[in-house]
Formats: sequence, structure tokens, C-alpha cells
Amino acid sequence: MKKNIIARCNAHSLFVVIALVFGLVFVFATPLLWGADETTQLGRAYQVSEGHVQPEFFGIFHGGGYGGQMPAAFIKLIDYVNNDITHPKPNALGIHQVNSTAAYKTLGAQKIGPATTPYVFSNTAPYSPLAYAPSAVGLDVGHLLQLRVGEAIHLARLFGLLVYVALIWFGLKVLQKSRVKWIIFTVALLPMSLFQASMITADSITIAMCLLLVALVLKGLFLAGPFRRADIIMLCLSVVTVPLLKPTYLPLIFLALLIPDAKLSIKSSLARLLKGAPILAGLLFFGLWSFETRHITDTLRLVIPGTVWSTINPSLQEHFLIRHPLSYMGAIVRTFILYDNAYFNQFFGLLGFNYIQIPAVSIAASFLSLIMALLVSENVREKLSKLKVASIFVVVLASVLFMLTTFYITLTSVGGGTIGGLQGRYFIPLAAPLLLGIALLLPKLRIAYTKVAYRQAASLLVALVVVSLTISMIKYYYFTF
Repeated sequence: MKKNIIARCNAHSLFVVIALVFGLVFVFATPLLWGADETTQLGRAYQVSEGHVQPEFFGIFHGGGYGGQMPAAFIKLIDYVNNDITHPKPNALGIHQVNSTAAYKTLGAQKIGPATTPYVFSNTAPYSPLAYAPSAVGLDVGHLLQLRVGEAIHLARLFGLLVYVALIWFGLKVLQKSRVKWIIFTVALLPMSLFQASMITADSITIAMCLLLVALVLKGLFLAGPFRRADIIMLCLSVVTVPLLKPTYLPLIFLALLIPDAKLSIKSSLARLLKGAPILAGLLFFGLWSFETRHITDTLRLVIPGTVWSTINPSLQEHFLIRHPLSYMGAIVRTFILYDNAYFNQFFGLLGFNYIQIPAVSIAASFLSLIMALLVSENVREKLSKLKVASIFVVVLASVLFMLTTFYITLTSVGGGTIGGLQGRYFIPLAAPLLLGIALLLPKLRIAYTKVAYRQAASLLVALVVVSLTISMIKYYYFTF
């Protein structure tokens, strides 16, 4: 590997090979709709493919909410998957397994047909159509080619994976002359990142766009030379779209303000406008979409099982938060005290609708690869002021608080002691800027810069990534089937 791969291939080329090999395995080896919440993710993606910007209203009651019309063949598969997940085949593993591969082949071989059956997908209803654009295009192509259910789902997954790979490839390409590229490389190839990129989910393009934004900011901060036209276009695109994809990552767009004006190859006044205009556009689109979907927020609680859903009321929770901010801060502390281990494990990999935890070896390998990404990045501390370094941590902290507040209002009982709905994978887009901040805060935490040492360290990093993905894939496939 050291002599034949690292020496001859760039990080962006390696990424494409690794991401496609393991991503395609996840696309085709994962049972139909066994991605996390993939049943409801498919519902929203299908509505977008049909040209529906917003979902339909089916009433406020437990089991109701927002959704749309879907083909009966999809509904039949969804019902079977939900039953398969909730009534697992008896086994000694304690993890849900596929009951019958033959049944999935039969259900996947159905013709799709027209959309005639109502289906509720409240948990994915608030997402903007942009979050499902790749999957929706895949479903549209499947419709044009008259593909069957299983083929259409695989194609929708494939389109999401290809868009993910393309966006990360662009980010790594612009960083090819900097060793900080390994931070983007490693985060993008975490088992959880790549698995989500291979499913029908809003996470795929969200993670990719966030990492692309960070990569372009890294170029502006650490690489000599101006931005190309393509770089400026992608920077504007990422800044405008990130708030629409998932509002919890809205603070990340302010990282673009750290890019020196001179890097944008235009006059200083225009450079500030170029940086500020996409941010204002992103905030405007975020505000408009939030206003248009404000009525959907109340229905998120309907996905909570049992009677807990009736104790959740976003309007009352907002008033409680304003009047009792200390109680909210206490809820944050208790949440991380109780669930920090779960978030840590979920961050590295909790795969599929049967939520299979990746092996400890994979977690260790992924964690070590993140450390290696820090060690191999060059010392660029002297290029940034203390204010800019501090601002990176402020943006990450603001994103975390934005995320916590969102879940506290929409999925937590009024005055609840802990925050509900939070999952470890939601922290993945924040990992890259956090690692960057740590690298800047600890400038001496580096491997001595020699070609031999760097090549060996990069080889070890790539090997750790491949080992983590390989073992995770094997365990997931074994436990699922």
C-alpha cells in the first residue's frame, strides 16, 4: 500500500475507490427499506419525485400527521418491512434479522403502478425537497425505465451515493495540496457516514454539503492562490443549501466569513458582498421554508410510540424554555450524562433499521483514523488569528445548541428532564470543523514533516479506514441475514 497506492494516488482518488466499493455493497446488500427510517424517507422522496413540494395533511391524531399518496406496491413493501422489524425471527443474537429473503424478492419484483394509497411520514415531512433531490431523481429515472419496486429503490440509493461521492471528491480535490484534506477524507468514510450515503435519506446530501463547505473554507484559510470559478460556485451553493437541508447546521455557513477577501480574486468590497450574499440567501430560504412548514412541526410528536406523544407540545415547550432556561440547561447536562456512550457509538456506526452496532475493532479503527488525520495535517496555526480559531469553536458550539434546542422543542415532553430524539450520527457534519479547531488549538500535535513519515502515516490512516468499513460491513450483513 505504501509503495503502490499512497505514492501514486491522491486522497480524492482513493476516496472514490473506497466509497464506491463499500457504498455499492451497502446499496445492494442492505434489504429493501432497511436503512434507518428508510420507509418514511422513501415516502418523502417519492412525493418530491412526483413534484410535491409539501406533504398532505391527514389529521392530528396518534398515527396521523403529514404524508402523501403512494403506489400500493410500495405500501405493501413498507408494511412488510415494518412487520419484519417489529416481529423478528427468533434467534440467539438478540438482533432483528430478515425473516425471508424470498419474500423481499417477491415484493421487490412488483410493478410500481400509480399512486393511490395514503401514507403518513410525519418524521420526514418537514424536510425541504432539496434533501431528497438525488433519491427523487433516481425514482423518476426508475419510473421512466419502468423498473420494478426493488430496482427503483436500489436506483434511488445509487443516485444518493453518487452525489455524495461527487461532492466529497470535489472537496478533496480542492484540498489536494494540503494535508488537512485527510480530515474530510476520514469523516466522509466513517461507517455511519458511508452507510447513510448509501440509503434513501436526507443525511446523504446533508453530510456531503456540510463537508464540502468545510473543505472550501479550509482551502480559503490554508492554501495559497485564489479560488477558481468552480470553487466560488460550489461555495455559494453549499452556503445557500445547508440551512435548507437541515436547519441544525445553519451556523456552519458563517465559516465562509473566515475566507480572506483576497482569495476570491475580486475587489475587497465585492468579496465581502460575495461572501455575505449567499449567507443572506441561505438565511432567507431557511426562514421562508420554516414559515411554510411551521404547521408540520406539531406532528413530529406523532411518531413517538405509546402515550408519550400526548405530552409533547412545541408551543408550550417554547414558553417553558423562555421562562425556565436553567431547566433547559439542566436537561442538556442530564442528556449527555445518561446517553453519551450511546451517542459515541452511534456516531461511528449504528447501521440499518435493525440498528446493528459496528464492532469495537471498527470503532477503535475509526477513532484512530480521526487521530491520524490530526497528526498528518500540517501546522497552519500561525496563519490564523486567535479570533478566527475561537470563531470555529463558537460555530460548532452554536450548531450543537441549535440541534439540542430543536429536539427539545419538537420531540421532548414539556419540561422534560432529558432531550428526546437525539442520535449520534447528527454530530458527523460537525466533526470536521471540530477536528480543524483542535488541530489549530494544538499546533505541535503533528508528525514530523518528512516524506517517509507522512507516507507511512497516510498509509496507516487509509488502512484503518478500510479495516473499519470491512469489519462493519461483515458484521452488518451477518447479523441482518
